[in-house]
This record gives sequence, C-alpha cells and structure tokens, in this order.
Amino acid sequence: MLFVLRVTADVVITTKKGRKLTLRTYPLAFGKSVWFKQIVYRQDGYLTGVNLAGVVADGSDDPWWLLTNLRTATAAITRYESRFRIEEWFKDLKHQLRIANQQTKSIKRIRRLLMVAGVAYGFLLLTGKLAQPFKTWYDFLVTGRNKSVSILWMAIQVIKANLAPAFFWRRVWNQALVRAGP
Repeated sequence: MLFVLRVTADVVITTKKGRKLTLRTYPLAFGKSVWFKQIVYRQDGYLTGVNLAGVVADGSDDPWWLLTNLRTATAAITRYESRFRIEEWFKDLKHQLRIANQQTKSIKRIRRLLMVAGVAYGFLLLTGKLAQPFKTWYDFLVTGRNKSVSILWMAIQVIKANLAPAFFWRRVWNQALVRAGP
C-alpha cells in the first residue's frame, strides 16, 4: 500500500549516511524540494526505511514534510497536493459556505444542496484565482502573521469588500464560459 503523510517539523531524522537532522532547522527554499531516501524517522529507531520529501509549496508559508514509501519527491508532493486540495474543499465547504450548518436529512435536498454548493464553489474558485494577481487587494484583505489563505476565502473577501470593478467580473464571466465549453 502506498502512502504519503504530512509530518511535523519537530522531529529529528537520521539519513541513510547516519547524519541526524532536525526538520524545523533544515533550510528549504521556496519551490525547491529535498529528498531523503531510506531514513530513520524516529530517534528510537522504531520507524525505518521510509523516504522523506520536503518542500515549501506554492501559496504556503509552512514547509511540507512528507513521509512516504513512494520512490520520488515529485510523486510524493503531487500525491499530497491532490489530497490537500480535497481537504481544502471540505474545509471551505464547512467554514466558508457553512454546509455543516444545514439540518436536512432528505437525500434529495442534500444532493440539490451539494450541486448548488459545487456551482458556488466553482464560481468562487475562479473569482479567487483571478483575484490573486491583484497584490493591492491581497495586501488590503490579508492581515496578521498568517499570509496563507485559501482561494475561496480570498474570493469571498473580494466580494464582501466590493473591491472588484466591472472589468474583473467580465473576465470572471468570460473564463467561466471558456471552462464550461460549448
């Protein structure tokens, strides 16, 4: 069975060559991955022979340390990114679209609700993606220490703050038509 697990940086690993490394202090450059093969993950030697990928992913401030039995860093990072998008989808459904607050038990209503939520989510993702290049909007909306926000959160904030001019909404509409196809 293949696995990729994101692990905490508060761990000391032992490399294949016997070198001990504390992940928290290991320097990672944005967009550049590191790969350690056949490491000892725990100091007590309980978990051995696994691989470890490290990367600071696009849109993230925190490094991803991925424990895996896959053969390459690229495969581990790609697999985790896919899962991460799904986790973001559920988090956004729960916190941004408040889908968990719905009290219906009818399967027909749940399907309808999920369909509407899916359309709204697609619209918001497209809006958030197109809003990302506008650094002034980002600087205005994102304050505090955590500079990493979801695309959906960004879209909702742009709409709430009424930041987008008409040309932006034309671009969103045109992109939606292109992606929807004929």
